[in-house]
Amino acid sequence: MRSIQASQINAHANSEAVQVDKELFDLIKLSTHYSQITEGAFDITYASIGYLYDYRRHIRPTEEQIRKALPGVNWRNVLLDEQHHTVRFEHPACASTWAASARATPSIMGWRS
Repeated sequence: MRSIQASQINAHANSEAVQVDKELFDLIKLSTHYSQITEGAFDITYASIGYLYDYRRHIRPTEEQIRKALPGVNWRNVLLDEQHHTVRFEHPACASTWAASARATPSIMGWRS
Protein backbone atom coordinates (compact mmCIF):
# COMPACT_ATOMS: atom_id res chain seq x y z
CA MET A 1 0.00 0.00 0.00
CA ARG A 2 2.77 2.47 0.91
CA SER A 3 4.60 1.90 -2.38
CA ILE A 4 1.35 2.64 -4.27
CA GLN A 5 0.95 5.86 -2.30
CA ALA A 6 4.59 6.77 -2.95
CA SER A 7 4.01 6.25 -6.67
CA GLN A 8 0.93 8.47 -6.47
CA ILE A 9 3.06 11.19 -4.89
CA ASN A 10 5.55 11.10 -7.75
CA ALA A 11 2.77 11.03 -10.33
CA HIS A 12 0.57 13.82 -8.93
CA ALA A 13 2.19 15.87 -6.15
CA ASN A 14 3.68 18.39 -8.55
CA SER A 15 0.15 19.44 -9.55
CA GLU A 16 -1.97 18.69 -6.46
CA ALA A 17 -1.72 17.64 -2.83
CA VAL A 18 -1.69 13.86 -2.40
CA GLN A 19 -3.13 12.37 0.78
CA VAL A 20 -1.22 9.47 2.34
CA ASP A 21 -1.58 7.36 5.47
CA LYS A 22 -0.02 8.53 8.72
CA GLU A 23 2.87 6.06 8.59
CA LEU A 24 4.03 7.18 5.15
CA PHE A 25 3.49 10.82 6.08
CA ASP A 26 5.69 10.31 9.16
CA LEU A 27 8.37 8.62 7.02
CA ILE A 28 8.35 11.55 4.59
CA LYS A 29 8.51 14.02 7.45
CA LEU A 30 11.46 12.13 8.96
CA SER A 31 13.15 12.05 5.55
CA THR A 32 12.83 15.82 5.21
CA HIS A 33 14.35 16.13 8.68
CA TYR A 34 17.39 14.11 7.55
CA SER A 35 17.62 16.26 4.44
CA GLN A 36 17.61 19.34 6.63
CA ILE A 37 20.18 18.18 9.18
CA THR A 38 22.53 16.94 6.45
CA GLU A 39 22.10 20.24 4.60
CA GLY A 40 20.86 18.37 1.54
CA ALA A 41 23.57 15.66 1.46
CA PHE A 42 20.69 13.21 1.95
CA ASP A 43 18.09 14.73 -0.35
CA ILE A 44 14.82 12.88 -0.64
CA THR A 45 14.14 14.58 -3.98
CA TYR A 46 17.24 13.10 -5.65
CA ALA A 47 14.96 11.00 -7.87
CA SER A 48 14.30 14.20 -9.84
CA ILE A 49 17.68 13.61 -11.45
CA GLY A 50 18.53 10.06 -10.37
CA TYR A 51 16.12 8.43 -12.79
CA LEU A 52 18.21 9.79 -15.66
CA TYR A 53 21.09 7.45 -14.78
CA ASP A 54 21.23 3.81 -15.86
CA TYR A 55 24.04 2.42 -13.74
CA ARG A 56 23.80 -1.13 -15.07
CA ARG A 57 24.27 0.04 -18.66
CA HIS A 58 26.79 2.74 -17.62
CA ILE A 59 24.64 5.52 -19.08
CA ARG A 60 24.72 8.97 -17.61
CA PRO A 61 22.56 11.94 -18.60
CA THR A 62 23.86 14.75 -20.74
CA GLU A 63 24.84 18.04 -19.14
CA GLU A 64 21.69 19.56 -20.65
CA GLN A 65 19.46 16.88 -19.07
CA ILE A 66 21.14 17.44 -15.70
CA ARG A 67 20.77 21.22 -16.01
CA LYS A 68 17.05 20.87 -16.73
CA ALA A 69 16.38 18.38 -13.91
CA LEU A 70 18.57 19.91 -11.21
CA PRO A 71 16.07 22.57 -10.05
CA GLY A 72 13.78 19.72 -8.94
CA VAL A 73 16.40 18.42 -6.50
CA ASN A 74 15.69 20.35 -3.33
CA TRP A 75 14.02 18.85 -0.27
CA ARG A 76 12.58 22.29 0.46
CA ASN A 77 10.24 21.72 -2.51
CA VAL A 78 8.34 19.13 -0.44
CA LEU A 79 5.31 20.74 1.19
CA LEU A 80 3.72 18.75 4.02
CA ASP A 81 0.30 19.37 5.56
CA GLU A 82 0.25 17.64 8.94
CA GLN A 83 -3.45 18.20 9.52
CA HIS A 84 -4.54 16.47 6.31
CA HIS A 85 -1.51 14.17 5.80
CA THR A 86 -0.91 15.51 2.32
CA VAL A 87 2.26 15.92 0.29
CA ARG A 88 2.79 18.40 -2.52
CA PHE A 89 5.82 19.38 -4.57
CA GLU A 90 6.42 23.08 -4.99
CA HIS A 91 8.57 22.59 -8.11
CA PRO A 92 7.14 20.81 -11.18
CA ALA A 93 10.36 18.82 -11.80
CA CYS A 94 10.46 17.47 -8.25
CA ALA A 95 10.28 13.71 -7.62
CA SER A 96 11.01 11.61 -4.57
CA THR A 97 12.85 8.45 -3.67
CA TRP A 98 10.08 7.32 -1.34
CA ALA A 99 8.90 4.40 -3.44
CA ALA A 100 11.95 2.38 -2.43
CA SER A 101 11.84 3.72 1.13
CA ALA A 102 8.16 2.89 1.46
CA ARG A 103 8.82 -0.74 0.55
CA ALA A 104 11.77 -1.05 2.94
CA THR A 105 10.33 0.86 5.86
CA PRO A 106 8.03 -1.84 7.30
CA SER A 107 11.00 -4.10 7.99
CA ILE A 108 13.24 -1.27 9.15
CA MET A 109 10.69 0.30 11.47
CA GLY A 110 8.94 -2.91 12.50
CA TRP A 111 5.67 -1.93 10.76
CA ARG A 112 3.23 -4.47 9.46
CA SER A 113 2.23 -4.37 5.81
